[in-house]
Amino acid sequence: MIRERQVFISPAAVPREALHGAESGFAVRQAEGEAMGTNWKLRFQAEARVSLSAVRTTVEAAIHQVVETMSHWDPDSALSRFNRAPAATWHALPEGFFHVLQRAVEIADLSDGAFDPTLGRLVDLHGFGPSGPVETLPHPTHHARAKAEAGYQRLFLDPPSRSVLQPGGCQLDLSSIAKGYAVDLASQALLHSGIHDFALEIGGELRGHGCKPDGQPWWIGLEAPDELPSSLFALCGLSIATSGDTYLRRPLHREKDATVCHLIDPGTGKPTCHPILSVTVAASLCMEADAWATALYVAGPKNGPALAEKHQLAALFFLRSEHGYRQWLSPQMKDFLS
Repeated sequence: MIRERQVFISPAAVPREALHGAESGFAVRQAEGEAMGTNWKLRFQAEARVSLSAVRTTVEAAIHQVVETMSHWDPDSALSRFNRAPAATWHALPEGFFHVLQRAVEIADLSDGAFDPTLGRLVDLHGFGPSGPVETLPHPTHHARAKAEAGYQRLFLDPPSRSVLQPGGCQLDLSSIAKGYAVDLASQALLHSGIHDFALEIGGELRGHGCKPDGQPWWIGLEAPDELPSSLFALCGLSIATSGDTYLRRPLHREKDATVCHLIDPGTGKPTCHPILSVTVAASLCMEADAWATALYVAGPKNGPALAEKHQLAALFFLRSEHGYRQWLSPQMKDFLS
């Protein structure tokens, strides 16, 4: 049986920009590397005199800028220094760091707390942070303390000075937005350097511009259960990010027909457990897609779609039901169907 396929193309794609590199005569070239605990990969077209080494350096410099400021794995990063800071101290942040944190707090508020950038200690306690995997569930006392010290409402930001107040014990974790921001930052650096036709991926978060030399978009396929249609996205001035059950470290007690994910539910302080397999969000900025994919996944099978509709997000949900698997598309994602 031939599997059905659905194709998604942004209705906001501008033909002149999308076809900028059509019939250029250039070859599709590739660069890749490791960063942020994962892999990055770039496909692009440019004339032969463009140095592959220079292109690689452009991408890696942008990623390094994010790592040295926002990595909770690097003890010397600005974020790690903030996490260790004493209570009631103000900290001036690098511009990019403050920009990402400010948007993270805004999305936390818009998502009714489903997205929360202050769950670092809880993430670590459950074995998904810098301390590494754990074999047992956290002690109730330690869990209660970590949950009490979390909460984006405890943060106070001062935009004029780009400063944030450490309320005491607050542990930032920007993993669900910083990788998307790294994609955006590297993409802007590529565009500034004269590379206008490319597709960039960092650990599953993607952004594309322009097209291939033959005028075809930079296509990306999305994995789905066999009984659902396969999905193909055209990355024409578009970013996509997916959150889901991809990093399960150990078995936990779970509800029937539920999936346990590495993402922490701010309400319980524990890994999420519900029937959503994954959520994919499409947006112009990868930072937005990254954060909202996390928020919609954590919000769950009822509140997630409601949030997507409320904020007019292009979202695709894969869910497990008593009859197998099903998908749900927001009205905005349906507009992408070609």
